[in-house]
Formats: sequence, C-alpha cells, structure tokens
Amino acid sequence: MSLYNLGNVALEVADYSTASALFDETVSIQRTLGDRRAIAMSLNSLGLSAFGQADYARARALFEESLEILSGLGDRQSVAMSMCNLGSVACAEGDYSNATALSEESLLIYRGLGDLRGMAFSLDNLGCVARDLFDWPTAGARFTDSLTIRRDLGDRHGIADSLERLASVGSAHAIPIGSVRSWAAAERIREEISAPMSAVNQESRDRLLTSARAALSETAFAAAWAEGRAMTQEEAIELALAG
Repeated sequence: MSLYNLGNVALEVADYSTASALFDETVSIQRTLGDRRAIAMSLNSLGLSAFGQADYARARALFEESLEILSGLGDRQSVAMSMCNLGSVACAEGDYSNATALSEESLLIYRGLGDLRGMAFSLDNLGCVARDLFDWPTAGARFTDSLTIRRDLGDRHGIADSLERLASVGSAHAIPIGSVRSWAAAERIREEISAPMSAVNQESRDRLLTSARAALSETAFAAAWAEGRAMTQEEAIELALAG
C-alpha cells in the first residue's frame, strides 16, 4: 500500500517515470498475493502513468486488463473508471466512435451511482471528442458541465484542467484574449497545488498559446496573461463559464 500511495503522489505531480516504477513493483507484489482488486487498481494507475507519457498502446493494454478483472468482480464504479480511461486513450488515438461509446457508458454508470467526480472525467472525454471533431458548441457544453461539477466539489486540479480545455475551445473561436486569461489562471492554480501539466498537454497548450500570441500584439498578450494570473479562482471560473 505504501508503494501504491507513493506512486499516486508521483502521478499527481506528473512524475510519470517514478510513478511507473512504483506501480510496476506494486503490481508484481499484488500478483504474488493474489489480490485481484488491488491488482486491477494498480494496473489502472500504471495505465495512467503510461498515458501521461503518451504511450497509448501500453496504457490501453493496462486499462483493458484492469477492466477485465473488475468486470469479473462486479465493481461497477471501478468498471466505469477503467472504461472512462479507455475512452481517453481512444480519443488520443483518434478512435472517436469508440471514445464516445466508452465515455457515454461510463457517464451512465457514474450518474447511476451519483459519482460526480467520475461524471466530470467522462464529460471531459466527450468534450475532447467534440473538440477534435470541431463541434465547438458541444465541446464547450461538456467542458462547462465538467467545470461546474469540479467547482462544486472544490477539485482544484480538475478546475485547472477544465479551464484549460475551455480555453482551447475559446481559442478556436478566435477570441484569444479570454483563452489567454484562462490559461494563465490555470497555470497559477497548478503552481499553488504543485500539479504541473503532463508533457503532452503542455505541448498542446503551448502550441495554442503560440497561435494566440500571433493573433494579438505582444502588449495585449502580456496584459491578458497578467490579468489571468491576478484572478481569483472563482473569477477565472466565472469568466470561463460566461465565455
């Protein structure tokens, strides 16, 4: 359990190589002990580490093994978690049909269980699918629903994620000033909770920021960034929800 907990700490701060090593060792120990549920949960965490490193093939295999074990145990909440994670992989790989099916099914399970945090993750997946397919209204609606849930839960890490996702939609609508403010506000939240972005998400955000910078004057960009950094969390949320 100590190794597993340490792995989750590393995962939270995006130290994926350390997390992978810890979860690998945890899985090995749990296979020896024969604790099937513990094996499944560690496989899921190991999959998140692989996903954070953009190793989608390995992440998919780990999530699938976790799902198979959990389905046999009848743990619906954890089944929904593995399905949601498989939906994230499918979206990252461009398999939007499978991503939608997995995310919608996990959302249905989470809703039935009243698991708000799980619902937010499934909504994020559906928003990412819509965004990648250039369905901006649906993407914005899904990300807005996720942000609302996370605000109510006080999930600061999730709030930062949602602000960044909504910023990516706003940037696509050629309104970069609001997006720049949201990205800056999210960065400050991440600094305060010591939760950096994954390298994959950082690359995507930086690419969008480069486009936003090109669309604005340097003065306008710097002003928008400073305004976002100065916002309270609630001000940033209200800006994103209004946008």
